[in-house]
Amino acid sequence: MLHDFFSPGHVAVGGTTLDNQLGKTWYDIGIGLTGELGKRSELYANVKYEHSIGGEYRRNVFGQMGYRLSW
Repeated sequence: MLHDFFSPGHVAVGGTTLDNQLGKTWYDIGIGLTGELGKRSELYANVKYEHSIGGEYRRNVFGQMGYRLSW
């Protein structure tokens, strides 16, 4: 569980103010996999889901996939 103690409430972009009334407490859960492709390389993938607890509705799904090469 995560809590934002210093949420500013709004942000200005190019002179336009955008209000942020998102919930300040939320949870996230995720899973990831890594597979080796030899001594120096691997493939990886992960996905994470976030959801607010109280306040305005907030939901996010985030995923990554990639290739790592070490030298």
